[in-house]
Amino acid sequence: MSQTQFTADEFFAELEALGENRVRERLIGGVYGSGNSKKELAQEWLRRLETARETSLESDKVAIATRAADAATRAADAAAEQARLARSANTRATVALIIAIITAAIATLDIFL
Repeated sequence: MSQTQFTADEFFAELEALGENRVRERLIGGVYGSGNSKKELAQEWLRRLETARETSLESDKVAIATRAADAATRAADAAAEQARLARSANTRATVALIIAIITAAIATLDIFL
């Protein structure tokens, strides 16, 4: 790449090799000049990095929220199953109590007969 002619893609590759911090330092230090295309491209490259970072963060937030919603659904399903099991246990306990009362009543009648 010559000093006077370059493509945006070549320049972006150069910026990528330098890294975000170094590019920021060079912009502040005036390495890319002022009001020229390299400075504008460097600023655009930094904006793209920031946009990519924000997009990645939003994607992470969505993924976390999705996992949390899935976990909440599983917890609700488990709670519903526990409630069903508790109703079943209560029904069995009620039947056992009725049988015990009937058995006690029969035993009491046998005593008097």
